[in-house]
Amino acid sequence: LSMVGSIINKHKKLNQDIYILSKDFTRDIYKALPLNFISYRDQHKTNPIKRFAMAMQLNQIGFDVVYVLDFICNENLFSLVHSDKKIGFRHRSDHRHDELLTDVSPLAEYVGDAIDHFCEKNSLGGKEMDNRPFFNFADAATTQANQQIVLAIGASNRARMMRKSNMQQI
Repeated sequence: LSMVGSIINKHKKLNQDIYILSKDFTRDIYKALPLNFISYRDQHKTNPIKRFAMAMQLNQIGFDVVYVLDFICNENLFSLVHSDKKIGFRHRSDHRHDELLTDVSPLAEYVGDAIDHFCEKNSLGGKEMDNRPFFNFADAATTQANQQIVLAIGASNRARMMRKSNMQQI
């Protein structure tokens, strides 16, 4: 979550300009922050019609920057989203995935190291595993007009996620 906050602070965005694309079980976390939430379900992977409809919905919003914060990234919905800048992690084995990104960060064995490398490469400040100073929007008044960003957050393993109540307190 602190990486999300750092991205928002870097781009000086207001909450209404941020869209989180993730699984339904994370909805309450992002709504509590409050951020725009777009539900991504398994049917968006398997059903071409649903997948295309999702891509159309995202493209109607329009994004200047797309951050793909999924370590596994075993599908390519973000390839259907129109944006001049797509930033994400290197794929472990299928480097064709990397060609879909404009900026690729190395993927380390330890998640914390991968996040640190990502933050360093993309000029995101702070210790990214530390969620205490989460979301300080004091500079949001300087937001650039008509720019929006999307964050696609991989949260496929519920057992490894922080509890909703802890995230909401942050």
